[in-house]
Parts: sequence; C-alpha cells; structure tokens
Amino acid sequence: MHFWPGKIIPVNKYATTDEIMYNIWITFILVVPLHRQKEVVEIYKDYNKNKEEIVQFLDNLSNLPESTREDTAQIRPEFDSEVDPDKRILKLLELSKNRALNNLNKNGVLLTTDKNAEVELHKNITENFKYLIGNETGGSLYKIYKKMLTTKE
Repeated sequence: MHFWPGKIIPVNKYATTDEIMYNIWITFILVVPLHRQKEVVEIYKDYNKNKEEIVQFLDNLSNLPESTREDTAQIRPEFDSEVDPDKRILKLLELSKNRALNNLNKNGVLLTTDKNAEVELHKNITENFKYLIGNETGGSLYKIYKKMLTTKE
C-alpha cells in the first residue's frame, strides 16, 4: 500500500524562493520530534523577522541622498568572500529603483505631474526590496544581514 498519487504532480515553475522555503520549513517541522517543533517554528519566525529588518534597512538606505549612499560601501569593507555585501546592497538599491520606475512608466504614471507619484514610487521600491530579498541566496542574504547589524552599531 502506498500513499503517493499515481500521476505526475505539476511543479510550480514560478514559485518564489519564499514559497519554496515555506514548503521546506513545513516539511522540516513535520519531521522534527514533537518536543522540538516549537523551537523550529520560532526559528522560522526569526528568519522572517530578520528579512523584514533587511527590507527596512534597504528602504532606509534608498531614502539617503546618492552621495551618502556611495559612502556606505566604505563602512566595513573587510568581508573576505566572493559576494561583497556592499556591492550587493548597492546593486539591490539600483535594481529596486529601476524596476519601480519601469513599473510606473508601464502604468503611465508621470513622476513630474502626478501628485501621488512619489508615494507610489516608494511603495514600489519597498515591494521590490521584499521580492529581491525573498529571492536572495542564503550566503548573500546572511552577509547583508551581518552588514546591517554592523552598520547599526
């Protein structure tokens, strides 16, 4: 007797990293002994809270003037890995802003004449940060998190 379906289950090719991570985490919770499941749930909550903190950190950085933002690359340059968090942070800021501008342009929002365009742009930038951080790889995400913590100190 088996409990697997007899047909092929379709895989969502467009699942985000967050959705995949959620499925993995749920599976992990189910295989952990019952007395440790609460601990695993707390780790998942911390993971999501930390991602939100990173989004807020990037959002705050995106509100800085361009000249100040360039200086953030010099805060702590001693990371010794292939992914430089300073360059990645600047790239995420650039990507998010460009995607937001493209999205607004496609929807016909004129930044110069529309009163709510600045609010809409900021909302789009924040949503892009959530998407980009949700799809960031683990090593890079951890380095950005460490960078955020050292910058707050």
